[in-house]
Amino acid sequence: MKLGCFGALSQAQKIKDAGFDYLEINVQDVLKGHQASTQWDKDSPNPNLVPIPIQTACFLLPDHLQVIGENRCPIKLQDYIQRVAKRAEKLGIKSFIFGSGMARHRDQGVDPLLADLQIQEFVDMAGQICKHHNIDFIVAHLSCTQTNMLNTLEEVKNLCKKINHKNVLAMVDHKQYLEQKEPESSILDIAQLINHIYVRPLDENPPSHQDYLKFFTLLRKIDYDGRITVTTQHDNITQEQRTHCVQMLRQAWQQACRCDS
Repeated sequence: MKLGCFGALSQAQKIKDAGFDYLEINVQDVLKGHQASTQWDKDSPNPNLVPIPIQTACFLLPDHLQVIGENRCPIKLQDYIQRVAKRAEKLGIKSFIFGSGMARHRDQGVDPLLADLQIQEFVDMAGQICKHHNIDFIVAHLSCTQTNMLNTLEEVKNLCKKINHKNVLAMVDHKQYLEQKEPESSILDIAQLINHIYVRPLDENPPSHQDYLKFFTLLRKIDYDGRITVTTQHDNITQEQRTHCVQMLRQAWQQACRCDS
């Protein structure tokens, strides 16, 4: 298992010192898909100078770059994905997380079947471009407060199977999984597609140690041993909290291993 943390490049040393294995960055802050290549190439970070590997990136699309509906522009979407994928490859990024709730929201009046087709077309296109740049395209399930598309693991599974690209995969957000009260079978059914995990022990009302132990035991049951990113909506994270978070999660993971053995 690789344990990462979402954060800014300026936090990279602190994230490494806390014991994390990799950094997950914000596409909008670092890859800047609407910035001209000449400017980005001039200002882009040198991955050799970042103290911890940048392996994943989220917040893929800006809100205004719509995937669904009458404001959707396939050419703009394709150009944007080509730019950020090329830049991500230069930084050594291995995965894009496709959340982007507002960008994939279906407005009232848009036919649901058309919305399904349009999101399939986008993920198919983005997956092919990302494959060319050795990047996995990871589809996230999001809460109903964030979007009205792809809210459950079953919906994500069905989309990935329709696309049927080896690099179009799924992620599980632990907090979302708990709040949506999805059954354990939803993870078992999508097991072969899961490529990324989100956990949120640094939020103000985090899941308990027992919640993580149960969740990690389930992940061990499906032989998951990939990346787990710590995310948070809490801004004022101390170094002590980061270090404690790493210790708690690694302890829960080891206990889950023993439960599984």
